[in-house]
Amino acid sequence: MGDPEYSQDLGLLTESGGTVAPTSDTRAAPSRYALGGELGAGGMGRVRTAYDATLEREIAVKQVRLVGDASAEATLLREARVTARLDHPSIIAVLDAGEDAEGRVFYAMRIVHGHGLDEVVAAGTEHRTGLLRAVLQVAQAIAYAHARGVVHRDLSPRNIRLGAHGEVVVIDWGLAAMIDELRTTRVVCGTPGYRAPELAAGQPAGPQADVWSLGALLHLVLFGTPPSARRSRRGVPAELRSLLACALATDPARRYADAGELARDIAAFLDGGRLRAHRDRPWDRVARLARRRPGVLGTASAGIAIVALVALLLGGHARRAAETARAAQAQARAAQEDANAALRDMVLDRAWQSTRLDRRPDAESLARRARELGAPIGARGVFAAFEATAQQGRTPLWPDDGCEVRAVRDRHTRLCTRAGRAWLVSSAARISLPIAEDVLAARFLGDGRLIVVVGTTSRQTAVVLDGQLREEARHVLSGGQPTIHAGDDTAIIATAQDYHVLARGAMHVVHPCAPGMPLRFLAPLAPSPTAPSPNEPAVIALCPDGKLVRADAAGKTSRDAFELGARIPAASAAVALGAHLFIGGIDARLGLVELATGRVVYATRSPVGGIRQVLATGEQDVVLVGEDGVALWDASAGAARAVTDTTGAEVTRDGVIAWGARGGELWPAPAARRLHRVTMRGGISAVAFAPDGASLAFGDGSGQLALVTLDAGTVRRRSLGDQVVKSIVFSPDGAMIAGGLASAHGARVFDPATLTARPGPWEDPVLGIKRLAYLAPDTLLALRYSKHPVAFNASTGARIGIDDLTGLPLDVAQPADGTALVVLGVDGETWRREGTSWRALAPLPGASAIAITENGAVVAIASGNGETIELRDAVTDARLGQVNAPGARIEDLALDRTGARLAIARIDGTVEVHSTSDGATVLALVAHDGRAAAVAFSPDGCWLATGGWDAVGRLLALCTAETAPPTSAAR
Repeated sequence: MGDPEYSQDLGLLTESGGTVAPTSDTRAAPSRYALGGELGAGGMGRVRTAYDATLEREIAVKQVRLVGDASAEATLLREARVTARLDHPSIIAVLDAGEDAEGRVFYAMRIVHGHGLDEVVAAGTEHRTGLLRAVLQVAQAIAYAHARGVVHRDLSPRNIRLGAHGEVVVIDWGLAAMIDELRTTRVVCGTPGYRAPELAAGQPAGPQADVWSLGALLHLVLFGTPPSARRSRRGVPAELRSLLACALATDPARRYADAGELARDIAAFLDGGRLRAHRDRPWDRVARLARRRPGVLGTASAGIAIVALVALLLGGHARRAAETARAAQAQARAAQEDANAALRDMVLDRAWQSTRLDRRPDAESLARRARELGAPIGARGVFAAFEATAQQGRTPLWPDDGCEVRAVRDRHTRLCTRAGRAWLVSSAARISLPIAEDVLAARFLGDGRLIVVVGTTSRQTAVVLDGQLREEARHVLSGGQPTIHAGDDTAIIATAQDYHVLARGAMHVVHPCAPGMPLRFLAPLAPSPTAPSPNEPAVIALCPDGKLVRADAAGKTSRDAFELGARIPAASAAVALGAHLFIGGIDARLGLVELATGRVVYATRSPVGGIRQVLATGEQDVVLVGEDGVALWDASAGAARAVTDTTGAEVTRDGVIAWGARGGELWPAPAARRLHRVTMRGGISAVAFAPDGASLAFGDGSGQLALVTLDAGTVRRRSLGDQVVKSIVFSPDGAMIAGGLASAHGARVFDPATLTARPGPWEDPVLGIKRLAYLAPDTLLALRYSKHPVAFNASTGARIGIDDLTGLPLDVAQPADGTALVVLGVDGETWRREGTSWRALAPLPGASAIAITENGAVVAIASGNGETIELRDAVTDARLGQVNAPGARIEDLALDRTGARLAIARIDGTVEVHSTSDGATVLALVAHDGRAAAVAFSPDGCWLATGGWDAVGRLLALCTAETAPPTSAAR
C-alpha cells in the first residue's frame, strides 16, 4: 500500500528560463483583491480564492509561498506569461499579474467552478460516449496551444474542468513549455497514468507527448480507467480503438503529429466521417451511416437493411453478394453480442458509480438489471455495499395534487402555491391565503406562525401570518434569493448580502460580510446560556473573502477559513451540529468542520448533486435538499441513510417529510444505526477489526484514526499525528489499539474505550513505520522504511532487540489472537515467528502482499505481477494451491477465518472476494475512486471492511441472501 494523496500538487514549472524580476509598477493595490480560501498548493506556490473589489467578482489567485524566493517568482511569472499568450475559450484566462501588498508575486485568473473530468466519469453523470465532445474541446484547445508553440505536459483528468453549462476548461499550465525549449530538455514530469512514456523516462518530449495524454483521457472516458489499467475494449467501435492505438503508441513517431490531427479524427468519428487512423472495413460505412442517421437502424427491420446495404455496397454477382450477406449477418450477430456486452458493462458501471455516490435506490435498481443481463458477481458487490444500513422506513402522506409544496408544518398540513395563488392544505380544510404575489420562500415557526417571502429577487417582502392565518406584520427585505431559518418564536431570513432577524414582532438587518460582498451561507448557532441576549440568535456566516464570521448581540468576530475554501470551495448551505458545522456546496461537495478550529473533519461528494438547503434533525443526522433529490445524511460518519428523487423536505415534530412529483412521504427516525460507510479526512490506508468484532478502526493519510462501534453506528475520531497512518492493530485482548505513522511520530498506543494515549517515548525508538504487529501481548513489532525492523514494549516504549529477523520486511500477516506471525520481505523472502525465534520459509520473488487465516494455518501471498495469489500451509510451508486473479495491481490481501475466501484490494479501486477452493470470483465491486488500499475480514467472516484513497471506508455484507456466494462461478 502506498501513501494516500490528500492534496493535489499544482505542478509548478521546475525549469526556469532565467530570473525575471517584477517591476515596481506591477504591485497590486492592497484593497483590490481580498484573499480567501486555499484551492490547492504545491512546492513553491498556492492557489487561493479572491474577491476583486474593483470589478465585484470572484477570481482565483496563484502566488509564491515565500516573499523573495527569486526562483519561484521567476517560475510563476513565466507560467503566467505562457498561459496569458493562449487566448482560447477552453484555456484558463489570466487576468492580472504582479506583486501584492506584501511583496508576494502572484497572478490572477478566472475561477473555474465545476468538476474535474475524473469526478464526472466516476459519478456517471452522463454516458461516457457523451463525454467525447468534452475530450474534443480539450484536444482543440491543446491544438491551439501547439499552434502557438506551447506544450502542456501535464494533461490529467484533474486539470480538465467541466462546468454546469457545457464549458470545458484546461487548467494548470505550470509545466507548460515552448516546443523549441523541449528538444533538449530532460525532466521527469506529468501525472502518473496520463503522462507519455518519454516524459516518464525523462526524455525530450514534443507535442506528441500531449497527444499521448489526450489518448489517455479518451481511454478514461471510454473505459473508466487510464491505459495502465487493463480493461476489455469490447463494445467500443473499431474506429475509436484505432484512434486510441494511434494516440497511445509507445513510439512518438507513430502517434498523431499534434493535437490538431487527433482532434480532427475525434470530430470525424462524432460526425460520421472517415478517420485518418482507421482502415475501413466494408461494414464501417454502414456504422457511420447509423451514427449520422440513427433512425435508419432504429427498428428490427434495420437488420435486413444492413445486409442489403452491405451487399449493394460491395457489388458483384449473386454469389459474391450472398457471401457478403452471410458475412454481414455474422458481423451483425457479433455486433449484437458486443452491444449486449457493452450494455451489461455500462449498466454495471453505472451501478458501481451510484454506489460510490451513495445513491442506494439507483445502485440497487441498476444492480438488479445488471444481474438480469448476466453480471451477478458485480451486482452482488452493490448489494453488499449497502446491507449494513437498514432501509429507511417511509409512509405515504398525500398524493400529488398539482400544487407546488413550499412549506410543511406536520404530516397533515402544508403550504401550496400555483399560478400566483397560495393556500393551506390540511386533512380538514383548504384555506386560501391573503397573498397575491409570487412566493419565493416559506417556513412554519414552532409557535404555529407562518413566514412567507413574496415578490421578486430584487424586491421582497416578508409576510408574517399568525396561527389563524391572519396577517400579523410585513417587513421589506433586501434583494437576493431568500432562505428562511426558523426557530420556535424567532426566524432568520438570509438574502444576498444580509440577514434579517425577526424576533418579538420586530425585524432588524445584519451585514456580516464586508460592504458589497455577497453572503455564501449562514447557519444559526445553538443559544449560549452566557449570551448577552438570549433572544438575539447567534449565527455563523461565510463570506467570499474566506472569512467565517460569527455574529450575535455582542458584535461580530471573524477568522480565516482557508482550509474550508480548499476542500469545499463552493459552500452554499450549512447547519450547526453541536461543536461542528456541516456544510454543503453548489458544486455537490459536503463537509464537516470543527467550529473551534475551522479544521475540516472530512469532505466528500453529495449523493443528491449541488446542495440548495441543509436541515438538522438532531446532533447526528441532517437532511440534504439537492438538485438531484433529497437525502438523509449521517453527518458524523459521512454516509447516506436514505436517498430519494423528491424536490423538497422539512424537519417536523412527526419526522422528516419529503415531497416531490409523487406527493409526500414521512421518514421516521432511523431504527438501526449500523453504518455501511465512513468518510475520513484523507485517503484511507489502514483498516482493522477488534478481536471481538464489535468495533472497526480506519486510519487515513492525514494522521486521523476513526473507531466505529458497529451495532451503535457511532464514529469517534482521534488525530495520531500529521502523517499517513500506515498500520492499525488491536492487541490480542482488545485492550489496546496501536497506530503506526509513516514519519518520525512513529507509533501511538490508545485505550479503545476512551481513545486516550498510553505514555511512552514513541518518537525516538520507532521511525517511519510501514506495518505493526504484536510479538506478544505487550510487545509490538514495527516494520520500517529502508531500515531493519524493531520491537518495543507497548506500555513503556522500551526497545527490544530482534537481531534474528534479517532483511527489509515489506508486509506482515497476523490473526487477531496474535498466535501466529508471518513476515514478507521486499525481495519475496518470508519468515515465520516460532516461539521467540524466526524461521525462513520459501521465498516468492516479487511478492507484494501477504495475508493469514484467523487460526494461523494458511498464508496467501500475492505474486509480483499481481495476477496470482499463492496459498501455503503456514506451518509446513507446503504449497496448497493458487488463485488466478488477473486485473490491476494488488494493494492488499485478506483471508477469512477459515481460509475459504480471499479478499483483494486493487490500485484501480476494485475490491474482489474469491473462493480459495476453486478460485472463482464470488463478489466484485469498484468500491473506491482511486486506489483500494486496505481490506480486512471481520472475525466471523460476515463483513469485509475496505478503505480507499477516496477517503471512504466501506463495510460489505457477506452473509446475506443477496451476497451469499453462488453455487457456480457465473461472471
